[in-house]
Formats: sequence, structure tokens, C-alpha cells
Amino acid sequence: MSAYKDSLRLSSTECGARLAAAAELLAERKAVVVLDNTLALRPDADRILCEVIASDGIPPEEQVEAAKRLLQASTLGSVINQERHQWIVVHDYGTGTVELWRES
Repeated sequence: MSAYKDSLRLSSTECGARLAAAAELLAERKAVVVLDNTLALRPDADRILCEVIASDGIPPEEQVEAAKRLLQASTLGSVINQERHQWIVVHDYGTGTVELWRES
């Protein structure tokens, strides 16, 4: 996942200072936060772009639904639940990502 090498990585059960740092980075639109190495949260001007990192052989819609459940159940999800989200599925080629699917 080198396309996300400069991101803050968290587990879905993160707490304390790292959780607070992630919430601050997203609120201030400063950095990408990666949750459980499967979901990248990229702040934009008016939303958080939720980039589901693709798993081969699983339909994109199923991957997005699983990622939504992951975010909702995570400690970070309760912190950013007031934000507007847009969901996409990307493939990480190591030097960048390619969008495979976008929620309409």
C-alpha cells in the first residue's frame, strides 16, 4: 500500500492520542487516514472521500458495504459520523491508485 505511505494508519479499535490525531487531521482537511489497511479516508473541501482498497474477486458493492460497516463500528466512525461521505473502490498499484467504482 505504498500509495498511502504518508497516511496515518489506525486500527478500527484505536483510542487515545492517535484517534484524536486522526480526527483532527480529517476535520482540518490535512491528511489521509487509513483504517485497518482497507479503507482510506481522504478529506476534501466538503466531504470525506472513502476509498475502499479493492480485494480481488469481490464485487465492488459488497466491498463498500463491508467498509461502511467497518467504519460505523470503528472508534473513528463515531468521531466523524457528522461528515458527508462519498464512497469509491480503488486499486492500489503501489505508486498510485486507479478508481474502479464510484457510488452514484
